[in-house]
Amino acid sequence: MTHSTILAALLLALTCLSPAAALAQKFPDRPVRLIVPFPPGGSVDFIARAIGPRLAQELGQPVVIENKGGASGTIGTAEVARAKPDGYTLLLVFDSHAANAHLYKGLKYDTFESFEYVSLLVTAPRSTPSMFPTKAAVRCSPTCWAGRSTS
Repeated sequence: MTHSTILAALLLALTCLSPAAALAQKFPDRPVRLIVPFPPGGSVDFIARAIGPRLAQELGQPVVIENKGGASGTIGTAEVARAKPDGYTLLLVFDSHAANAHLYKGLKYDTFESFEYVSLLVTAPRSTPSMFPTKAAVRCSPTCWAGRSTS
């Protein structure tokens, strides 16, 4: 083999590897949007703001939390469904996300096909009506009710 043949083979190999290097860019290389489809101050917003700093630390990029409330979460959810599917726009939803598919006709997205589901972050207990007065229930543990009247 001559030097020119070896050089040509090396150049061909480098040419073939350059698209692979372009594809291996670090993700993310810009800020990530976390859409909360509810107004500020609610439980979903609270969770987003609690995980936002840690998510930003793990990703090495800022995480911008945007509240897009209205219509039981469908306005912000529709915005995420229209976003480019590149991983830079995330959606944090509540259980109403699944219910909306059955409650509203004509949504601008398919609840089950328009999104890639990433993770379950939080579960919360359901509250039920109490037979005890709310004020007292807040001040007293469940064991302190033993032997008390509910009237």
